Amino acid sequence: MKGDRKHKRNFIQHSMLVIVLMVMAGMAANAQTTASHEIRTVVPKVALVNVVSDHPAHAQSDASQPGTCLQNVRLNGNQPSEYWINYTSVLDESRKPRKVVARLQNGLPKGVKLVMETWPASGSSKGQTGMPISRTEITEEPAEIITGIGTSFTGKGSSNGHLVRLSLEVDPAVAQNSNGMPDDLLIAYQITE
Repeated sequence: MKGDRKHKRNFIQHSMLVIVLMVMAGMAANAQTTASHEIRTVVPKVALVNVVSDHPAHAQSDASQPGTCLQNVRLNGNQPSEYWINYTSVLDESRKPRKVVARLQNGLPKGVKLVMETWPASGSSKGQTGMPISRTEITEEPAEIITGIGTSFTGKGSSNGHLVRLSLEVDPAVAQNSNGMPDDLLIAYQITE
């Protein structure tokens, strides 16, 4: 009998302890509050442009002008040269679209025009790629060749981005009397707002 009482008392004590712990856990659960925190991520704006080709061509970034690429082009008479313009664009909060402009770094003789034809983006392009200006004369003044660029990536290398064809148009009556053609043309491409 004495053992039964001791056993009952231990059982009651353990049961009470379990009940007290359950009540405390319930109270602790009800006492918790939820909080909400707004986290804002700011992505820096990015603007990169590059020119690539299947045949040897020289293109390099211009560190003195962000978002600029210089291309050394050697045109072979009446033969057009084809290149690909690749770019990456991440817009800031203003969401102001970008454009690619091109200009000659060195002039052409009188009676000679450099004409650029640009096609829509193709290949692995993603996002809001720009719209090409189909045919543009390239001079020493910046000329828009692609407009309306949003946050986008054209991919890298040939067959990605915008196909560009460069050709010379020569007025024979004027060109024969002008100084000779330069061996190389230096074209600056810039992605800008």
